[in-house]
Amino acid sequence: MNPNQLTGNIGLFYACYQLSLRGWNALPTIRNAKGADAIIVKGKRKLGIQSKAFKNQVDVPLGNGTLDVSVDYWVVILSVQDDIKRKVFVIPQEDILCGVQGCTQNNVNTAFIVRNKDKNKPDSFTYWLNYKFLLSGQHNYADAWECFEYE
Repeated sequence: MNPNQLTGNIGLFYACYQLSLRGWNALPTIRNAKGADAIIVKGKRKLGIQSKAFKNQVDVPLGNGTLDVSVDYWVVILSVQDDIKRKVFVIPQEDILCGVQGCTQNNVNTAFIVRNKDKNKPDSFTYWLNYKFLLSGQHNYADAWECFEYE
């Protein structure tokens, strides 16, 4: 297994661990399947989780802006293997969607989302979640596990 897959697994299972501590039944999906990385269930409530984990502090790839509707929250973990430097962000899907739409409509990069031309497809773009914005504290995403306590 390649190191990036292992890093991704560490992040996914860390997210599932945190959600389980909060009373959710966290079920990772099949690796590289289309859709959410984990389904979490609590009573009659069911949510999809997208997990992104990295060894370092880097911009987070979001793809071409067509985000999966089965995802309700993104859990982004930077420096996932370092217990001291680890940074965790819990971001609602609608915030990601609004950021991508704002970036697309205004044809500009925002503090939150960065848009780059796709080198392989000249007429399309890729979108990235700006890690510097995440680390800036200008939001309520850092360790925002409490959003799952009220679901």
